[in-house]
Amino acid sequence: MNVKKPEGYDFPLNLYRTLCFELDNDVRLPEEMNLDERKGLKYLIESMRNDEYKIVFLEAYKFKKTNPEIAKKYGFDTSRVRAMNNETIRRLCGSYCIRLIYGYEKFIAETSLEDTFMSKRAIKLLNDNGLYSLSDIRDRGQAYIRKIPTLGKAVYEEIISKTWYLWEINETLPLSKCQKEKVRTALKNKGWNNWDINDFIEYVEEGVIAE
Repeated sequence: MNVKKPEGYDFPLNLYRTLCFELDNDVRLPEEMNLDERKGLKYLIESMRNDEYKIVFLEAYKFKKTNPEIAKKYGFDTSRVRAMNNETIRRLCGSYCIRLIYGYEKFIAETSLEDTFMSKRAIKLLNDNGLYSLSDIRDRGQAYIRKIPTLGKAVYEEIISKTWYLWEINETLPLSKCQKEKVRTALKNKGWNNWDINDFIEYVEEGVIAE
């Protein structure tokens, strides 16, 4: 796969069109996104756990940098940047969370507990307490789930982590001084310079998609 970013479209529509095309080469690509689709795409991006891949991906799609520009900024080969972004697209399209791009509320309504890869024990405990869907879990909230008898800390944490997209993502995410220092140390060890580290911290704190 060699993903080509759509020309003439701004973020997040450029990314949305790329994902739609990768899922179905024959689909008529959208010319706009509604608010629910934007929200879904925001959560899909949040599902990316590799910070290095995420920042390179956003450089390409949000800031519309070319592969050579990204490679120069982060000290990569152009081919590595291309490979990283192709791999990110492949992983996103292969995840059950990809359905978020069709709308956040649609995803919540149509995704079963089994789809989340939650353990059978966790699903049984939820069902036994009247929680059969993601909507049920969201409506009752974390406090209700925490009080389920025999649930236990490990299963509670599993349920919350597997349903992370039910709990609102803050538009801003301020980091403590300690957290910033840990990020700086980790990225310096990877060879990042101070300018790029500051950029990354700003991305994290300000969020990745403006509504």
